[in-house]
Amino acid sequence: YVERFKDHPALAGVYLKDEPTDSDFEYLSEMAERIRAMVPDDVIVTANLLPTYGVGGVTEYNSYVRNYMRIVQPDTLWFDHYPFTTNPVLDDSLLAEYAKNLDIIREEAAKNNVDAYSFIQNS
Repeated sequence: YVERFKDHPALAGVYLKDEPTDSDFEYLSEMAERIRAMVPDDVIVTANLLPTYGVGGVTEYNSYVRNYMRIVQPDTLWFDHYPFTTNPVLDDSLLAEYAKNLDIIREEAAKNNVDAYSFIQNS
């Protein structure tokens, strides 16, 4: 599909994968390299990372994010998180986890000079 739309004036970015795991990073790096060779320089190439609770916790998450940035070298860094439930006690815990998650993403994005984004639950 990139070949078909690579010169379209509305193309702003290419989304590599939703919530990749570590085992996807090498393939995503290769794909990003091929895509960047086809599209204009201002087209963003990125993926949406798992949240902290999708990787096994904060320690593992730091490594996950660092490896993603080192291997894939995306143009932006973003993740999604679903902090709202029907249980207010659980919501507080998930919101605290979201704040930790956001901080990790923000710090790693700053280290790599890319913008950071978060897709927060919308329903």
